[in-house]
Amino acid sequence: VRDVEKRGRREGTRLTHHGRSVMYPRFVPPRARSSQEGLEIVYTRSDLDARAGVYRLSLAGESHRDELLARTNDIGPVSFSPDGDLWFSAVVPWKNVYDRSDLFTLAAHATSPDGDEPERLARTHGLRAHAADVSPDGRRIVFTVNHKGTTSLEVADLDERGELRGVRDLVPSAPFDQAYTPRFSPDGSRVAYSAWTAGGYRDIRIVDVATGHVDSLTRDRAMDMQPVWSADGSIVYFSSDRTGIFNIYARDMRTAELRMVTNTDRGALSPAVSDDDKTLVYVGYTTEGYDLYAMALDPSRSLPAPDAPADRPAPLPEPSAIPALEHAYEPWRTLAPRSYAVSSRPGSFGDNAVTLTARGADVVGLHALDASLTIDPKAPGPAAIVAYSYDRLPIDFSARAFQSYAPRGRRENDEDHVYAERRQGLSTGLSYPVRTPFSSHSLGLSYSAAAFGPHAREAIMNPDPYAAAVSAPPHGTLGVLHLGYAFSNVESSEKTAGAVRGVAFDAGFDFADEALGSTATLRALEASVTGYFPLPWGHHVLALRGAGAIASGSYARRGNYFVGGYDLDRSLVDAITSGAFNGGFSLRGYAPSAYVGRAYAVANAEYRAPLAIVDRGPSTLPIYLRRIDGCVFMDYGGAFDAFDAHAFQFFHEGSIVDHPSLHTGVGAELWANLTLGYYLALSLRVGYARGFSAEATSGGQRYLVLSSSF
Repeated sequence: VRDVEKRGRREGTRLTHHGRSVMYPRFVPPRARSSQEGLEIVYTRSDLDARAGVYRLSLAGESHRDELLARTNDIGPVSFSPDGDLWFSAVVPWKNVYDRSDLFTLAAHATSPDGDEPERLARTHGLRAHAADVSPDGRRIVFTVNHKGTTSLEVADLDERGELRGVRDLVPSAPFDQAYTPRFSPDGSRVAYSAWTAGGYRDIRIVDVATGHVDSLTRDRAMDMQPVWSADGSIVYFSSDRTGIFNIYARDMRTAELRMVTNTDRGALSPAVSDDDKTLVYVGYTTEGYDLYAMALDPSRSLPAPDAPADRPAPLPEPSAIPALEHAYEPWRTLAPRSYAVSSRPGSFGDNAVTLTARGADVVGLHALDASLTIDPKAPGPAAIVAYSYDRLPIDFSARAFQSYAPRGRRENDEDHVYAERRQGLSTGLSYPVRTPFSSHSLGLSYSAAAFGPHAREAIMNPDPYAAAVSAPPHGTLGVLHLGYAFSNVESSEKTAGAVRGVAFDAGFDFADEALGSTATLRALEASVTGYFPLPWGHHVLALRGAGAIASGSYARRGNYFVGGYDLDRSLVDAITSGAFNGGFSLRGYAPSAYVGRAYAVANAEYRAPLAIVDRGPSTLPIYLRRIDGCVFMDYGGAFDAFDAHAFQFFHEGSIVDHPSLHTGVGAELWANLTLGYYLALSLRVGYARGFSAEATSGGQRYLVLSSSF
């Protein structure tokens, strides 16, 4: 910092206050500007708050407001065609398996805030193309392509429709060399780019487009990056850390003189120069992350460039070659379990059950094995699961064998009697994910066959002739075919309480019949939809959720759906040590499982507001407080066997009157997101909920629980 002060500061005015990742500014040509009132720039932004993409910012006036021009998940350089069309890159699924960077165009003056607009056109497919730049005459395009750890500089011709023709190497790269951020000169005859080469060099190069001849503009131990040209092509601006701090430098192509344009202790990266050579925009750094800065370009205020550092050590020598033996892949060599765990949590029969787990997968990730053994001392036997999955096919396959025990109840002599039910079976499943850049779909089909019945023979005794008649505990087989579908385009933000926008939907249908090897029948349909809607003030979000299910059939425990509030009997210590937290709630202000039936319907509405981003703790141990949020909610729903659609009343004599099958709960909560012991992420909720039905907790419900949000 003393050296910076001694040379004299040269730094710009901050334009944005996004932080996180803001990169690659570029001035918008006149034909692509939203107005002719002043200069505009575009840049890529990913700040974990607003939707990531290419943003446009006007430099006119004192208020610099930006707008989302094109949604993208690839923070790379952008370019414009002579007609004003935007070229950018995005990471998209290829063959529904891989993620690859490809080039896209967006017509001049069009926008693509959602990423699926018809004006947005894919120009490459699975090419791993990045950092495109269109020549001034619009006839060629240069870009980089990554293949097997090596990035090469490519060039292609552009036809009148904007399609790439004749993709070829402009500068072939040696193995593991890298090429970055090419830029055409104003006359289109040369391309400046940054290259990393063996020996640990990162330098600026100039290549002649016609001949492929390459000249090195720099060759030193400094990190030289992101070159751009002046309007007449006489100067190349780039970023370099030759002082130990990244700053912008200018290399005169006529005299070879190197001058220092910025001199800041906050760093200056990714320069952009206006068409009149009067304005420089660059990326600077603060404690919040990266942002844009602008300053006037005045050659008289530039400084002599210091020499490149000579004291930076050379990289370590190349390791000696290791002979490679080629043979057919044998997954079993690496499939054996290498991950083991022991956990303890409340069991089905007793307060403590110990679970041993083992997991293994082959090194390529095609096969996976999982096994678990749960020992509950009060259970009649151990519960066990052995599972296998295969992920090489377009459709993923899974299979598992299981045995479990569960306490069941029945009436005998008008008294409750508990017995142990054993369940043994096999299940297989197929799943097919359909991937898109900004959403996901998933289809699933599975079949499960299980034999169930009492662990020991249950005698039926009715010594009391006046007691209700009883039957034997249910037993038999249940063969269930399940079909499921899920969709989500939900987006998150670090400045909101939970998700910020998007919709998630899932639905499942279960079918059991004698034709499927089942002694009982079952029909069950369940679905849920969740939506998140950002509000125009602050980072507040309205979260809505609706869910419901209905079941029928001869299976004895068909559709036992439970609706209620938090389980307050378990202490925080027990919840943390067991890992058994309250899940997605349904009806706060009521006891757990307050309502039971063959169908249920629940709606939840939450107004979520961030209160404080604390990010403080005594250390990484023992506890760290990340943030505090507030929530005001209303829950409405219940479980039932039959529903009377004509029983709605809502209000009577100034009071809320619930439907016989649907019940209301309202309240407010404070959420504290914690990290315990550097490892365990927790969501602590302090709240008050009040129900309005007769079964609601008297006087409302005050609680302190560990839970998760929908």
